[in-house]
Amino acid sequence: MQKVVHNLKIFEGHEAWNEVKLICEDIRTRGFEALLAGGCVRDLVMGRIPKDFDIATNATPEEILKIYPDALDVGREFGVSILAFQTFQVEIASFRKDGPYLDGRRPSSVSFTTAKEDALRRDFTVNALFLNIKTGEIIDYVGGLQDIQTKLLKAVGDPQLRFSEDKLRMLRALRFSSQLEFEIEGETMRAIQKLHQSIQQVSSERIKDELTKWLTTSNLKPCLDGLWSTGLLKSLHHSFEKLFDEKCFGQLSGFFVEDLTRYQLTTKFCLLFSFIIQKNQTDGSEILKQLLKDLKFSNEQSAVIQWTLTNYFKLLGFKNLRLSDRIEMCAHQSFRVLEEFVSLFNPQLSKILGPEVDRLKMDYLPKGILPQPLINGESLKALGLKPGREMGELLKEIFRLQLEKKISSSDEALNFAKKKTT
Repeated sequence: MQKVVHNLKIFEGHEAWNEVKLICEDIRTRGFEALLAGGCVRDLVMGRIPKDFDIATNATPEEILKIYPDALDVGREFGVSILAFQTFQVEIASFRKDGPYLDGRRPSSVSFTTAKEDALRRDFTVNALFLNIKTGEIIDYVGGLQDIQTKLLKAVGDPQLRFSEDKLRMLRALRFSSQLEFEIEGETMRAIQKLHQSIQQVSSERIKDELTKWLTTSNLKPCLDGLWSTGLLKSLHHSFEKLFDEKCFGQLSGFFVEDLTRYQLTTKFCLLFSFIIQKNQTDGSEILKQLLKDLKFSNEQSAVIQWTLTNYFKLLGFKNLRLSDRIEMCAHQSFRVLEEFVSLFNPQLSKILGPEVDRLKMDYLPKGILPQPLINGESLKALGLKPGREMGELLKEIFRLQLEKKISSSDEALNFAKKKTT
């Protein structure tokens, strides 16, 4: 065990810090240990303001609930409680030792134990550090301080055992490596290469969540390289295994060289899944739809990704589309994602289309949205038309002419309808 005193000044920039200090003091005054644990300690050593704070203690969940009756009891069997504040939350977890992992995700049982035993069950050495904020001492049972110094991501103990316990840790290893700009230690990397197919045992929700965390970081390419070299990428879903090849990887790798943090998350998912549509537009649409369903994307996210990737090909012949179709595309709620996607996927096309899109928006969409139709079905029923396909097509054509400024009033719209129906 190593103990190193560290200055905590960097924590003062976090909105939760004062509350965290009070919570630790509350727990200590009741005779228990209260240490900061995991990522916040790692970030302190690296000189970063942490996203959040986790507290580890030898108090049991029941004892924590006595201190904080309003705590959210989110995982009593795993010793986890959450204190929720207006703009942040603080997790309090009891030191624990895990029993066997029978489902490749969670231990079948836990026993509450010491800080050392708790450190030994964690995923990576850099995430297994503790901090006593009263003394400023960082407590290191697993060599995490040395690994931070040498920028090495290393599993705690036997990496095959760590990844067998929870297969998602393989994805987390690649994400942390990218995020922290650390090299993955040799045995840890070999364990991922050996066990990569077992990622299929992880629930779709957890895989999607981990991909989301990766795509919101600034340094994307190392993780993508690792996903490809370890075989993990093709093991994530059968569509990747079937369609993703070295050419796809080369193209994606080029996209992910730059910092994409200014782009929307959905745009980055479009890039990641672009190969599916690119391979075969017709079949690809169905494959993409199934992938998004399997990975538990929300209906809203799925709709945006599918619309973006399928409409990309329309942009290739954008100037040949009818004017109203171009106007409607520019007014679509997902068009901004499409613009971002094209700027990354086909910069030359983006440069060509940019002025045309700007002109259409200025001339036909001054308010940024489509206008209200000049007439509706009730107007046509008054002319003697019956609801049905013919009426729908006529309303659609009138609206197209309205968008193209060939019809500008309800009287003109009705006159057009009369001519078409007589």
